[in-house]
Amino acid sequence: MPFGAAILMALFALCGFSAFLFTTTQYLQDVHGRAVPAPGRSAGRGAWLALGLGAGILVLALLSTGRRALGTATRAAALFEDLDRHR
Repeated sequence: MPFGAAILMALFALCGFSAFLFTTTQYLQDVHGRAVPAPGRSAGRGAWLALGLGAGILVLALLSTGRRALGTATRAAALFEDLDRHR
């Protein structure tokens, strides 16, 4: 079941990010009066590169933190199982 929950969380995250992009584009078009292709070009290539690198670094940091947490949880579960066996 954990894999199914991870898939579901990924889908919800993708939907949330898509909604964010859609509303941001609507905001730029309605409030600032920009044309449809203009919102993507207005930030410049450097901003998109920084955003992509920042997201990549965040993913790597979260992966390493998750691995450490999983290792700690596995060791704690094994410790509690040993304690239960000795009772």
